[in-house]
Amino acid sequence: MRVFTLVMYVFFSRLGAHYRTNGSVGTEQDIDVAEIIMHENYFNPLAESNDIALLKLLSPADLGDGVELVCLPDTNHELPIDNLEKKCWVTGWGSLYFLGPSPNTLMQGSVPLVSKERCDNAYPEAIDDSMLCAGLDEGGIDACQGDSGGPLVCEFSGTWYLEGVTSWGDGCAYPNKYGVYAKVRNFLSWISRNMKAPPTESAQNQSSALGKYDNLFNC
Repeated sequence: MRVFTLVMYVFFSRLGAHYRTNGSVGTEQDIDVAEIIMHENYFNPLAESNDIALLKLLSPADLGDGVELVCLPDTNHELPIDNLEKKCWVTGWGSLYFLGPSPNTLMQGSVPLVSKERCDNAYPEAIDDSMLCAGLDEGGIDACQGDSGGPLVCEFSGTWYLEGVTSWGDGCAYPNKYGVYAKVRNFLSWISRNMKAPPTESAQNQSSALGKYDNLFNC
């Protein structure tokens, strides 16, 4: 069983990067993390349920070339479930294949969303409403180890929405073994509540990024 759970040893967040280790595109921003907010029901009721967290930055990012926002889901848009003509995109620096090497360059792949019923067949008694599945029946395109916490984005009318967060799966890109993502639509209230919560003592005197990013909810 491939597990993509994000390991919480994050001290800073790097934005605007294209290369993992070697090379620069000149748009990188390293911002310290003030707080990590994990979902209170992570791993409940199933393994990998509610596999989502928020990173509170010490200071706002500078939006512009190489660093921009992706919208949170708009529930007025119907997800293109089991529609091979409408694919979403996953990105990351994870392994190129199961237990394989990681690339230096940011990778991307397009995958269709998969119904909960079909995903249940692939992973019996392991899928709940906090999860969203994506992938091809024949395999070949998938997230992999090291992509944990990365985005699954879908486009509606020219605007990109964060619909999934890379979570887990069985192997990488195996036939009929889809990638499983935290279903962001299921967490909109949780995200809103925690973004607007008062800072903890550890972050009490730090800058808040919330004001600049309110349009995440109003794309």
